[in-house]
Amino acid sequence: MLKSNKSDELCVRLRQRIASMKDGEAFPTVRQLMAEYNVSQSTVTPAINLLKEKGLLKAYVGRGSFVCKKETTSPRLLLLQNNWRAEIFDLMAATLRAGAEANGFEFVHERYDYREDITQSLANYDADIIVLDGIANDLLTPEQILAISRSPAPVILSRNSVPVRQINYVCGDNSAAGSNIANYLIRMGHRKLGLLINEPHLYTVEAYRRGFESCARANGCEITILDCEMEPGDRPDQQIEKFIADYAAGKYDFTALFPVSANGALVARRCLDQHGIRVPQDLSLISSGCITGSDWLTVIDTGMDEYKVIIPRMAKDILEHKTNISRQIEFPQRLLERKSVRNLKLSKSPSGKLASFGVLS
Repeated sequence: MLKSNKSDELCVRLRQRIASMKDGEAFPTVRQLMAEYNVSQSTVTPAINLLKEKGLLKAYVGRGSFVCKKETTSPRLLLLQNNWRAEIFDLMAATLRAGAEANGFEFVHERYDYREDITQSLANYDADIIVLDGIANDLLTPEQILAISRSPAPVILSRNSVPVRQINYVCGDNSAAGSNIANYLIRMGHRKLGLLINEPHLYTVEAYRRGFESCARANGCEITILDCEMEPGDRPDQQIEKFIADYAAGKYDFTALFPVSANGALVARRCLDQHGIRVPQDLSLISSGCITGSDWLTVIDTGMDEYKVIIPRMAKDILEHKTNISRQIEFPQRLLERKSVRNLKLSKSPSGKLASFGVLS
């Protein structure tokens, strides 16, 4: 433990200990804790006092301290989301609320400043289990991994895959999704592909890119990368407007464009309309995620049905201290065919003359 913060670190570890104890169970004495954790009384006493202030311990003169847990029939599941303006957060909150309450959880939802390192604040939240959805930077540092693993309440990451042993997570298999998108475009006759990175370079976004590029290049496709170079909290609209203007001016040559998230596809469609470029007649669009206004767009499904089932089930298994469960789940995502991708294989008749193009419904 860091010398400058020994009491706070000890308090976190004692909260983890209390989480596995029963209400009314006797808690170790100050001397016992000093010996067990090899710390001084000046470290133990403030930690014990803080636990008493939080109502987690109750002291009786001459008897010692005892675990004090709130009387509740439902474990509390806390959803923490950053405060980016994105429809996907509201959709996820509604989805997890329904799934949590159907599985007997009390559901609590809080938002935090996306500029904050939320991993360092987990000990401040009162919950039996925490779901951390859409963290701003999923390339976790060793300090952040340690903070998550030491959280008094177990933590599940949602929509982020962090393949580190100490981390629980549920996420769509984005690498496979990227491959599926490239494969679908290839089957539709496209060989010149555009990849629009309209999200920050998170691990999950890079997984989309790896899968897409790997499949496309293995099949001899040309790929043009359009990178908005976003940081957490940025909006990609201006960069997308410039890319589409350059495309309209003939700077880029591709027949299909893959924005990595659907909000980018909606912005791209608006800009294409302004330049008189038709979707899918002139340019095909494909993306990931189902949001308002995207019912025309061929997409990889967001996977809300999967999150609704998998996260509450994992939360229950963790709280019941089950050991033979999978705590890192990446589930397959479905491709939803709509009307934004042109089938180039149907664009010409056997004689080579242009025919009416085919659009999947």
